[in-house]
Amino acid sequence: MELNLWMEWASGNPLLIFLIIIGASFILEDPTTLLVGSLIATNHLTYSMGFISLLVGIFLGDLFLYLLGFAIHQGLFKKAKNFMPPTTFTIGIARFIPGMRTITFTAAGFNKIFFPKFILIIACTSLIWTWLLLTFTKTIVEWLKFFPSHVSWILGVFVFILLQVIERTVRKKRAHINQEHL
Repeated sequence: MELNLWMEWASGNPLLIFLIIIGASFILEDPTTLLVGSLIATNHLTYSMGFISLLVGIFLGDLFLYLLGFAIHQGLFKKAKNFMPPTTFTIGIARFIPGMRTITFTAAGFNKIFFPKFILIIACTSLIWTWLLLTFTKTIVEWLKFFPSHVSWILGVFVFILLQVIERTVRKKRAHINQEHL
């Protein structure tokens, strides 16, 4: 179904849109945020609906990772090696570094990091990250509307490639740091 037709069909049910965005953020958080930003910029979704849906989905996803680590520690899964306990700084910064959330938040649960402290950290960092990425995407999409179609595609591809290069660079540096600690 074409996006416009789907949005027309779903627009009559805000709860459905809310749940779809939450579910999508469990699977691929950052691409979902980019898509929601695009929908906001093209007036298919309100900013408040998109922001709240993303924030709830991201927060619940992070909470799930913590609880997964806690369950592993309780022996509900096969015994795992001890995870190094993450620091408050590591938990906070993990929101902003690609690939860090899964292991960091699971390790926090495994090591039984003080739950209210964990909740406060992920609530604050999720709020900041969601606002930054959503606003950035919305602004870029609105800016691209002023260019002819072919220029928008070229700029969009350039931004996508740039983001991929940045992510790969961060991953390589993180892998190098991890090997130094082994």
